[in-house]
Amino acid sequence: MSSKRPLRNMANILFSVLLFALLCPVFANAGPASGRYVINLASEVVPFEDNILASIEAAEGTILYTTTFEKDGLRWYRLRLGFFSGATDAKLEMDNFIKKFPDAWVAKAAEQEWEKALLEKASATAMIASPIPPPSSPSAPAPAPAVTVPVPVGRETLAKAPSEPKRPTFSKPEGPDASQRLAEADLVMAEKNYARAIQLYTKLSKDEDVAVREPAQQKLGLAREYNGQLAHAKAEYRRYLTLYPAGDAAQEVRKRLDNLQKGGRPARVSQNGQPGAKASEQESFWRKDFHGSLSEFYYRNESKTDAGGNVVSQSSFNTDLDFNLRLRSEDLDIQTVFVGGHEEDLLEDGDSRTRISSGYVNLIHKPSGHAARLGRQTRSSGGVLGRFDGALLGFQLMDKVRMNLVGGFPVQSSTRGLETDKRFYGVSFDLGTLADHWDFNTFIINQETEGITDRRAVGGEVRYFHPRGTFFSLVDYDISYRELNTFLAVGSMTLPTETMLNFSVDYRQSPSLTTSNALIGQLDASLDQLLDDLGEDAVRDLARDRTALSRSVTLGITQPINQKLQVAADVSWSNLEGTKASGGVEEIQGSGDEYYYSLQLIGNSLIREGDLAIFGLRYGDTATSDIYSVNLNTRYPLTRDWRINPRLVVDFRKNRETDTDQLKFRPSLRTDYRWNKNLNFELEGGMEWTSNSEPDQEDDDTRGFFVIAGLRFHF
Repeated sequence: MSSKRPLRNMANILFSVLLFALLCPVFANAGPASGRYVINLASEVVPFEDNILASIEAAEGTILYTTTFEKDGLRWYRLRLGFFSGATDAKLEMDNFIKKFPDAWVAKAAEQEWEKALLEKASATAMIASPIPPPSSPSAPAPAPAVTVPVPVGRETLAKAPSEPKRPTFSKPEGPDASQRLAEADLVMAEKNYARAIQLYTKLSKDEDVAVREPAQQKLGLAREYNGQLAHAKAEYRRYLTLYPAGDAAQEVRKRLDNLQKGGRPARVSQNGQPGAKASEQESFWRKDFHGSLSEFYYRNESKTDAGGNVVSQSSFNTDLDFNLRLRSEDLDIQTVFVGGHEEDLLEDGDSRTRISSGYVNLIHKPSGHAARLGRQTRSSGGVLGRFDGALLGFQLMDKVRMNLVGGFPVQSSTRGLETDKRFYGVSFDLGTLADHWDFNTFIINQETEGITDRRAVGGEVRYFHPRGTFFSLVDYDISYRELNTFLAVGSMTLPTETMLNFSVDYRQSPSLTTSNALIGQLDASLDQLLDDLGEDAVRDLARDRTALSRSVTLGITQPINQKLQVAADVSWSNLEGTKASGGVEEIQGSGDEYYYSLQLIGNSLIREGDLAIFGLRYGDTATSDIYSVNLNTRYPLTRDWRINPRLVVDFRKNRETDTDQLKFRPSLRTDYRWNKNLNFELEGGMEWTSNSEPDQEDDDTRGFFVIAGLRFHF
């Protein structure tokens, strides 16, 4: 291979990356951002089915819509509910959907997305029959239909018909008598099941009987208020006064609306379902949400070689539990999270282990924005390198400035308990969102071990988001070792033709440069012992020698062919340098320049709605071998509750130095069946056949299989 080729390829790649970074802001012109907050209910790689959309009861004045985005070469579909004037209003409304959509989150929609959703809703509204006109003489002309464009929650005006307040279109509900269902709704309200009461009152507020719909509209506002959805409560109160300005509860509604507009505290509900005293006059009330899952799975791996016979490398039962308990009041949000499990190893020399991945309490004071998280947690920003046992404190200093204090003990493995031989502390500042798109973070962090500096770093992060372009960059510089620990830049851009370009540049020490790296390869020595024998300077030199430099660059492109097909391609270069021989540890050779080229054809809903197929080709050009790979990954829904995932991977490796070949054939099948909304059965199995060929020798074959079977209970 020519020695100039890697340099020429690197120059071309870096030039393309630089040009991409410079052009990214050109395609990102945004408009105003106020009143565009949305709840992202769910994200899927297939369009949402009509029955899912029909099952969601959106609040009056909000819009349920879908949008798309690209990620990892796939087109994803987002189900969203909007629009809200602020993130707080959106988060309060999200409480009504968190059980059905536990992964819901609040986002700020782009102006184009906002306008598109409003126009689509307006077009749909124009197709609806006109509202019931007021009584008129037979000879009087009927009023023209009024088309109402939905108004985002939080705006001060409601849409009105040209001549008088807009009257809703009512339909006769089926089932029990409406007055009976109104009494049932009052009982639900008295039981403080506000989310359910909102659903019932929303339906009843459209009943044809004014004796039902008027009190239902008033109590819908009360239910919103009791549920902490103050922006929605004000909208429902305004709607009541628009429809029933002389109604029986008009005076009370005006008082409630005036109280909320002046920033007063919301009322509580009494035992009979009627307004009670203000929250400031009674003990605070809490809303509780509890959900999670419990699973039990069996794992088995077994292989057979021509020379060694059968070998069982894994046979274990894995029990996993995760839960999220959340308590919310008007001022506080308290969340308790646990993720962990136990592996019961069935092998004779096996080692059963209990692991705790996360276990923390998160406390947020809503009025101030201050927060605290205590326990085992994971953080990948602000200079923190992952999982730790400790505390994270956040203080909202100004509207767009937040200070974070962090400290604790790094966790080397989730199977270990509290380890105090290392400790760290740091401070970071979050700045943004600035100019509607930019977020920044700066940090300084210090880590100590055995009484000396293990790591001391400064750095920062930059985030840019726009529907047509995203960018993220991280810099981590160790001021103790005077070494750049990490530089990362990742970006994407969508052209007007819907072509998506993406890139990543990754430069980092591997593993992250710390004084503790001196222990790599030292089988019996401790860091304390090395310090006594060699001194701190020599130990720091050993740490440098055990740390390799890793670099990689990736460029990719995704192009939709039609609504069901898209093609994705990427090229990447990577190089992992070797490490020196020192301290009784032998050197490790570097990987040299490695080039990988991949091409994927992605299809969805080709045979049946909801199916997915990915066909991929990959070629690797490394310093020692050529690697050819073909893979097929599919998903097919047999029924609404049962789907299968057949997969196939074929790899061929040609080793240049030894003139040997290796062929791998790996088929597998995964299936999951949803028994009901709480219980899932999952089964996955596959085999791997490997054939190693050497000149003038018989092929050495290895055959193996794996199986994973179990059930998952959601609560």
